[in-house]
Amino acid sequence: PQRFTVATNHYKAVIDKIQTKERKDEALLNYGICLLKTNQGIDAIRVFQNLIQGSKNEQIITDSFQFLASCFEKEKNMKESIKLLEESLKKYPQQKNQLFLHKECVRLYHLLSDFESAIKHLNIVYKETTDPNSQAEALFQLAGYDLKSETQTLTESGQQKLKLILQNHPKTLVAPKAAYLLGQILISKNKFDEALPYLEKNVNEYNDIEMTFLSLIEIGNYYYQTNDFAKANEYYKKINFQD
Repeated sequence: PQRFTVATNHYKAVIDKIQTKERKDEALLNYGICLLKTNQGIDAIRVFQNLIQGSKNEQIITDSFQFLASCFEKEKNMKESIKLLEESLKKYPQQKNQLFLHKECVRLYHLLSDFESAIKHLNIVYKETTDPNSQAEALFQLAGYDLKSETQTLTESGQQKLKLILQNHPKTLVAPKAAYLLGQILISKNKFDEALPYLEKNVNEYNDIEMTFLSLIEIGNYYYQTNDFAKANEYYKKINFQD
């Protein structure tokens, strides 16, 4: 964007005129961010590396690690990006952005198909976050990894995690998805009587339009396949196709 180009030129012009080191480091950090935003990755990398080596301000150092990792991700070097995030977390485990960095590690490890490492960081997010939505989202992702497993123990563990979301975090954004997924799993096991209460949560309790629509379809389709056409029609009629 044009504003970052303007800001880049501004910082470049004033940095050498700043007297105190801390103020200069702050300006350099912002300069590096502007370079990153204007696709001048090589120059941005140099700025962030110098700040990591030379700054005495922990916040500036940890921010530099974070943006340096973004530079390498932008260059498609996911492994180096993860290495930097892990180094930052190791050196500064109590930093302000620690949960964000753990979430970034989850995302990048998942892209590299290193699911074991992704799960390690997800567990940290789940245990350390105090935000109910973040905790529920982490639990939902952990359930997803369990459910992809071919072992019965882990798939059952995944279902338990989904139930835990509904039990402990019923008002979170991910709760409707957990209810729908549980319903799907139980229907696939021919346990419709157990599935119905979870799907009905989306119909009667939650206010997630997509999950409500999918749950109504799921219930209607089950009744249709079992030749209970009147019951199927009852659920199909509840679907509102209008925007």
